[in-house]
Amino acid sequence: MQVESAPSRRCGRLGQRWLAAVVVWALLLAAVVVLTLPGAPASASAGMGAGTVAMARNADGRLEIFAVDAEEHVFHRWQTKASSGSWSPWEEIGGRMRAVAAETNADGRIELFGLATGGGIAHMSQLVPNRNAWRSWELM
Repeated sequence: MQVESAPSRRCGRLGQRWLAAVVVWALLLAAVVVLTLPGAPASASAGMGAGTVAMARNADGRLEIFAVDAEEHVFHRWQTKASSGSWSPWEEIGGRMRAVAAETNADGRIELFGLATGGGIAHMSQLVPNRNAWRSWELM
């Protein structure tokens, strides 16, 4: 009797499809979550959360959160010290997006991707790691 120790390729493909379906479901769920973002500018606070929320880790370990409000404005805030409960106030980062996703690049800069209001995918990134200095949005 032969016992297979690793999943077969067919199960691997099924697992990949299942994972992709879960990711899509999570993104759709995030798009309809209604949040209240304390400290958001008065112009946006009533409708915050109609879009998505994303998070990435700065090179120094601090978390940074990105959110889209009901009017498709993009905001962010960051931990003032890694592993602390202290956060900056919400700040508009610019651009109009339906949804955002964030990831830390190999060089430590946070990369932000957005589904642009006018269509297409846009991208922006930190100029240098750990700084609140960003390139402008560019369509990809």
